[in-house]
Amino acid sequence: GHGTTGCADALCCVAICRNDPFCCDSSWDSGCGEQAQADTANCGSTLECGDENAGDCCVIHFDSPKCRDAACCDAVCALDTENFCRDFAWDSYCVELALGSPECSCRKDCGDLCAGDCCLPHELTSCNDAKCCELVCADDSFCCEFLWDTSCAAAARGICNIGPNSACPPTECGDPLAGNCCIQHPGPSCRNLACCEAVCAVDAFCCVTQWDGACAAVAVAQTTACPCSGPSCGSPETGSCFTAHTTPFCAQASCCGVICGKVQPECCTISWDASCVQLALVFCSQ
Repeated sequence: GHGTTGCADALCCVAICRNDPFCCDSSWDSGCGEQAQADTANCGSTLECGDENAGDCCVIHFDSPKCRDAACCDAVCALDTENFCRDFAWDSYCVELALGSPECSCRKDCGDLCAGDCCLPHELTSCNDAKCCELVCADDSFCCEFLWDTSCAAAARGICNIGPNSACPPTECGDPLAGNCCIQHPGPSCRNLACCEAVCAVDAFCCVTQWDGACAAVAVAQTTACPCSGPSCGSPETGSCFTAHTTPFCAQASCCGVICGKVQPECCTISWDASCVQLALVFCSQ
């Protein structure tokens, strides 16, 4: 038990608070702690390092601790003095430790086919298009030294989108990979054809360069063409991304876009609940 609401493990926090909202509305008291101890499915695990069901050591997985490469898992857990990676979840901190451990084969080079898509964020270093990767990392070495996060993917979409054969060819209106029209995202256009065309008729930037917060705001205003209603990511009245509230979206546009666009869409369709706050704490800076 502790005096604040919620707890540091998103999966456990959501499971307990669904059964007992007091734990996320008032305080995480000893009763909440006892429930967490009893809920081994969501708040603990019997998986061992090297278990084939434990998850990739190089990728974040909130649903279980440890990872399937025994040597890598042991090395990371030895460095984790809080035992979070061993007992609760394999979060971004565990992946960061894995990236720096010689026992783990997480670090990838530019052009490595297993490095991940340059245009999308992933938990590995570098990306699979050598030229694009080198251009991005020349500007931000973090992308090749630690992980290819949302800022790296956004940079790739801005740098590597010249021509149809480029690493990140520009998306067009109606493309399923173009992103949600109501939420800002890297790259131009959005997946709803009618909405996209309506917004780009107002602001061509949205279909040429990037679907930013201003484009999402125009989409919200296009009530006939766009299936958006009410506030959107970045609207001040939605509340902080680091505070739970019963309405969807939050006021920090970039953070909101990352969580809803890539991690948990329900945060922008149902409510910005305790699990969304926990994700914000992981993926965003206060």
